[in-house]
Amino acid sequence: MKIFPATKQDIAWMVDLSHSKRLTYEKHQKQFWKMATNWLEVIK
Repeated sequence: MKIFPATKQDIAWMVDLSHSKRLTYEKHQKQFWKMATNWLEVIK
């Protein structure tokens, strides 16, 4: 498997992936993974 460096075009996809994983974590461990209400503004 060949691994390529991340590019600017990959950022939106990485943010979406991270967000979906955090939603899953929050669902199972709400005490530790509560997502901030302003999460989208923070990552921009």
